[in-house]
Amino acid sequence: MSLIAIAALSIGLATSRDLTFRSADGSVLSATLSAPAAAQGRLPAVVLLHGSGPQDRNETIGPNKIFGDLADALNAAGFVVLRYDKRAVGKSTSATPVSNVVRQNFLDDARAAVEAAAADPHVDASHLYVIGHSEGGELAMALALDGVPVRGLVLMSPLPMSYKRIIDLQLAREHVPAEMAARFRLAENLPFIKSYDGVDPTAEIAALRVPAFVMHGGKDIQVTGADIAPFLAAARDRPNVTEREFPDDDHLFFALPAGVASTGAEYVEPHGVDPSALAAIVAWLRAH
Repeated sequence: MSLIAIAALSIGLATSRDLTFRSADGSVLSATLSAPAAAQGRLPAVVLLHGSGPQDRNETIGPNKIFGDLADALNAAGFVVLRYDKRAVGKSTSATPVSNVVRQNFLDDARAAVEAAAADPHVDASHLYVIGHSEGGELAMALALDGVPVRGLVLMSPLPMSYKRIIDLQLAREHVPAEMAARFRLAENLPFIKSYDGVDPTAEIAALRVPAFVMHGGKDIQVTGADIAPFLAAARDRPNVTEREFPDDDHLFFALPAGVASTGAEYVEPHGVDPSALAAIVAWLRAH
């Protein structure tokens, strides 16, 4: 997969350059490849896969940059990181009309991102990992099961069931306005949501052969403990899967004070990814 390098900038202890790569349908994905500034030779690398919605390469939500925090921590630990704008977001294009985009398009994008990272001359392709958040967690498993050569996966609050099922559960337990509920119901009939109908993340984690680190927040209201329990039960049958709960963290791995529950409102307030979660990711990657 050819890369188009644009610029290289020294930022603190990391170097960063922009690049582009093509997905299967011809979409051009725009990305940032960052690396430890003083590193020599080929390095282990990580590709970041976003959660749902129109996410940019930093997974920016309000003032927060979840993937920016991840990249900083990983670069400081000696890893190259590739993160990209989802199709039709930021500088990325979509050759497929957005209304017709389905899961396979995002899976193709993720595969192309891994190939782009592996092709970089500074990357040790035998030590290439994928970190997927929420929707990205399911895609990371699908990549590995499709034979994409990755050494291990980090699954951050992964989608544990079909989109339709998770929407149904969220509508059942949350008192959302009638207009919003109607929009959710309408979304269930969109090609993207329907493209997940045959996807079973619980079966995927049970079939996984590469090492995986499953992380979830104790205060997550989008993928609750009850939602993820069957997924974790299947994961515990795999000797190469590690699971850890971060009791104070919400869906974005923001640590909330004791006694404070997640409402989702905190997503757009200034936070940083929980340092203990970042440290756990680095420790797991170094061990695998």
